[in-house]
Amino acid sequence: MRRCVIFGGGELKDIRFTQSLLREDDYIVCADRGYAYCAAMGRKPDLILGDFDSYSGKLPPGCEVLRYPIEKDDTDTMAAVRLGQERGYRRFHIFGGTGGRFDHT
Repeated sequence: MRRCVIFGGGELKDIRFTQSLLREDDYIVCADRGYAYCAAMGRKPDLILGDFDSYSGKLPPGCEVLRYPIEKDDTDTMAAVRLGQERGYRRFHIFGGTGGRFDHT
């Protein structure tokens, strides 16, 4: 079963360990600053989404990008989960999903 792997912008202490958990067939979604982790691993995500309040760098060409308004009901990570569900995924792995924010737990 394919997995939806979501990178959030929260703390990710060991990038190499996280990278070892990824599979080639993972559907990778980066929520805003979560793209920085994915890029550090040398992986190209399938989708990057968010309001981009915490990441303003370059995005990779050929990658699907969804932009949301800053004022919204869900966090960027929750928007990634909902989108994964809409696309048929039922197994999720979330890395960098917390980081001291209560609304991310």
